[in-house]
Amino acid sequence: SAMAAAATVSAPQRRREEGLRHSSTWRKEQLGLEFPFRGYIDRPERRAIRFRQLKMVMHHVARHCRYWIADPNRSTGKPLDIDSVNLYHVNTWLIKPATNDKQCSFVELLTEEEQPPEWFISHWWGERIVSFMKCLDKHMQVRGLSVDTAYWVCAYANRQHALALDIAENPRESSFFRAMLDSGGVLLVLDPKRKKSGPATPFQRIWCDFEEAVAVDHTNHLILDIATCLDNGSASVLTAGVTKVDRQRAKERDTLSTRQKMLRERTFPIDIIDAGLQVRVQDGQASQDIDRLHILNCLCGRPLNTVPLLAEHPEFDRVNGRLRAVFAVAAWRNALHKGKVEALRLPEVLSGDEWLTSLQLDLSDCIELMDADHVGRGLHGLCSLEDLTLNFSYCPNLRCINGLGATFCPGTNLFNLQTLTLHLSHCTEIRDLRPFTRGVRELPALRRFDLNAAGCSKLGLSATDAEEDSDIGGLGMEALAGHPMLQSVALVLTDCSRVSSYEPLAAGLRGLPALESLSMNLIGC
Repeated sequence: SAMAAAATVSAPQRRREEGLRHSSTWRKEQLGLEFPFRGYIDRPERRAIRFRQLKMVMHHVARHCRYWIADPNRSTGKPLDIDSVNLYHVNTWLIKPATNDKQCSFVELLTEEEQPPEWFISHWWGERIVSFMKCLDKHMQVRGLSVDTAYWVCAYANRQHALALDIAENPRESSFFRAMLDSGGVLLVLDPKRKKSGPATPFQRIWCDFEEAVAVDHTNHLILDIATCLDNGSASVLTAGVTKVDRQRAKERDTLSTRQKMLRERTFPIDIIDAGLQVRVQDGQASQDIDRLHILNCLCGRPLNTVPLLAEHPEFDRVNGRLRAVFAVAAWRNALHKGKVEALRLPEVLSGDEWLTSLQLDLSDCIELMDADHVGRGLHGLCSLEDLTLNFSYCPNLRCINGLGATFCPGTNLFNLQTLTLHLSHCTEIRDLRPFTRGVRELPALRRFDLNAAGCSKLGLSATDAEEDSDIGGLGMEALAGHPMLQSVALVLTDCSRVSSYEPLAAGLRGLPALESLSMNLIGC
């Protein structure tokens, strides 16, 4: 019988038959059936790939990668497995063979309709595609995105047999640049430390450095998220600001969205953060030296073929400063816990981002936080900062925030700050806010001031007489009198049980000529 005959086929013969089935001819026919040509899409920046389409690619790779070898120029070699496949392998064994006949992009095998990008992916082709997909999947969860979210991935969007059509000599005329401007944001995927690579290899690649330079240019109105895989196989994502998912979960758990974000991001690996704190875009390398020449000259605003290249330039400083500050903010709480704030030079790194306009720093529930001097030093150089939110809630050993007040005083650079929010709820060792509020009075552009000191049970107590009730002078609100621009004040002082007199508060508020909105919660005082 046929079954009996099949049973007599030797293992070597079966392997030879499988090899024949997966010969180039068979593979080409199979690819044509699985990924038929759909139609040309003229604009490469509109050839994004949806996440569900990426999953189709992954299913194909998982089924067939055991017939691939790492080096296609060799007739034999160790077969690949799904955990070792990277985008170089996918390009060699799937993308190029499937697109050869039509000389098209891979996306044109998936759809004939334009797919404008929602997110641009900046990454290294050597990253394992399993890790890459985990990062995208986690990004979708964190951002609350659907499987139809369109990501622009160069390997699938560009026509690999005719790259000159999609990649111009001037990087700002390339498909990469146009796709970034069409996107709402950039997701930077960083590889973890491996035996032969990492961590954060994209920082060493000049095209990735160019993409990050575009992402942090505020005139492009892009947001930058950063993702990586962890040792346990999961992924972690740093986001630009809180997400709608953070807000939803914070509401469910009756906490702050900034705290939810901090808890979500605290798993981000410290070695990748350390690499981010030291990034130098001018050191990025390229497979083609001409690409490096063009990109670095483009960033500096010089003619593309100018030599020699500059080792330093203000634009390099801007890009480096902006990227480093992203990692400094993300690392701060973890570094506090490990006693590494000064070793990592986080205040100096953050202070170097003179282009930063909005900052949310959450150090809540941190027993190591005893004063805010290091935060104050980090704020010192932020001359473009307009919106600042600090969350020190539930820090049981925080006794002093005078360093913040000193940062706000004349001679510092916070002259553009318009909105200041400070959360101190249940910081039970805080006694005196007057040095801080005197500093707030010196912020010339401040329009809105929100303070939450709920549950600060020692607020206003004398350092020498812990049993004596205080007046509201412990807040120092009288120091706000005379501020010419302050329009909105919100105070939450619930359960500040030592507060017994409100005249200093009233005096401070009466002295605000521009005040339009006032909110106070004094329950339990």
